[in-house]
Amino acid sequence: MKNLMRLTCLCLGLWICLQASADVVINEVFYDAEGADTGKEWIELYNNGDAIQLDGYCLYASGEHYVFNPFSLDADAYVVVHWNADGTDTLTDLYTGTADWSNMGNTSGSVALWNTHDSHTQETIVDYMEYGAGGQPFESAAVSAGIWTAGDFAADVDEGHSLEYYGSGDTGADWFDQAVPTPGADNALPVTLSYFEARYFDNVVIIRWITESETNNLGFDIYRGESKYGPFEKINSHRIAGAGTTVSQSRYEYIDEIDVSGNQYFYYIENIDFSGGKERSETIQAISGPFGKVKPEIASKTSFLGKPVKYQVFQNFPNPFNPETWIPFQLPEPAYVTVKIYNVFGQTVRSMDLGQKGIGRYLSKDESIHWDGRNQNGELVPSGVYFYQFRAGKFMAMKKMLLVK
Repeated sequence: MKNLMRLTCLCLGLWICLQASADVVINEVFYDAEGADTGKEWIELYNNGDAIQLDGYCLYASGEHYVFNPFSLDADAYVVVHWNADGTDTLTDLYTGTADWSNMGNTSGSVALWNTHDSHTQETIVDYMEYGAGGQPFESAAVSAGIWTAGDFAADVDEGHSLEYYGSGDTGADWFDQAVPTPGADNALPVTLSYFEARYFDNVVIIRWITESETNNLGFDIYRGESKYGPFEKINSHRIAGAGTTVSQSRYEYIDEIDVSGNQYFYYIENIDFSGGKERSETIQAISGPFGKVKPEIASKTSFLGKPVKYQVFQNFPNPFNPETWIPFQLPEPAYVTVKIYNVFGQTVRSMDLGQKGIGRYLSKDESIHWDGRNQNGELVPSGVYFYQFRAGKFMAMKKMLLVK
């Protein structure tokens, strides 16, 4: 995706300018709502860099152009543009209106973001995607700008689903079918599973799993099939409650009362977050013998629900804190990671070089970034507001934290 470079200035009696990047991307597209589409369709933009003014930017879909009024999109923030819909604009939701406006294509179309409405060329295009078929309007500009692949497209999804961006790449395969659309929120579900196993025991199957940390976790559903490739059916009549948000270990067990004689069964767990977003674990086969005798085969201790789909740094915990805190993050690909801590004057308080990190979610205290509340000289810093700037490869994000003594 195209990077937009600018200078961010922090001022409190002293001007300090920090170079950073603002990278606004088309993050999720909901183009075919259930039933009538008017007033229900939307396009979500995500800013994984510094705050940026979108005044005069132009968002295109299906022959219509929405021009942004004065609007600032904060760092690591989302805005949802409601297509062919009426409403009152807010910091998170904008409305195109319905006068002489058309819905997006239900089976194919394109979405383009430009940094001006006056000229739609390869020099002014910021981001692009197309679905259902290649060769959509403005594909050539996106290809020339190096932000799309010629003739490629994201596969059309079912009515009521959305297309969501994995967080990197410029092809149709970098978009996935989101069964539960997540407007204005990240789809990543950071749950760290360290153990998942199913055992035959006394004509039932006992399923156990352990999480090392959970974020916004509403609960779990369990699915069973007679083949690794399905079909699967949900076997729990009531959702198994999750731990919400915690960095402590949580243990779960479920007993599947089914005739196991002469049969083999496969299981996976589906995690549901508070916004209704869902993702599934790997599929495992039930085996015989007591628990703990055979080491469970977990794809990755730091990745319960498949690899992360985008770069992200989360809010530090605890916050406020005294004197130490932890900063969780996730990487969709290996990257060199650094963190800088700034005070409100824009002065560097602490620099941390974490080196090369692999794909995964770094969420627990053992894995996330630790700051002990000290400056580069090892001295405890005073109470106040601080900012942490996280860099992983070309990705950058900044968040605020509060030290209270």
